[in-house]
Amino acid sequence: MSGSPAVRTLLFTGPGGAGTTTFAAAAAVRAARSGRRTVLLSRQEPPVPGLDQVAGLEVAVVAGQATFESLWGPAAAAVATVVCLRRVEVRRWFQLDPR
Repeated sequence: MSGSPAVRTLLFTGPGGAGTTTFAAAAAVRAARSGRRTVLLSRQEPPVPGLDQVAGLEVAVVAGQATFESLWGPAAAAVATVVCLRRVEVRRWFQLDPR
């Protein structure tokens, strides 16, 4: 390694009410307290009260849908083609689509 620390990304997803935000906040607090530079991205403001008091933790609120569309919108057709092709390959592999 070149001396710069490895970047680690944790992604927490789940239905509303499942504790996803709580788990993400807990992981971010733990990482920040262990000395890692930590950024918590959330769609909620504030995701959990008191996070702005944790040293080494930056909390940023993002508009998920708008961000997704701006990043992936230009590539949507290409991505959809790849995903559809892979789906066909998987279906054939598991003999769900005998063609």
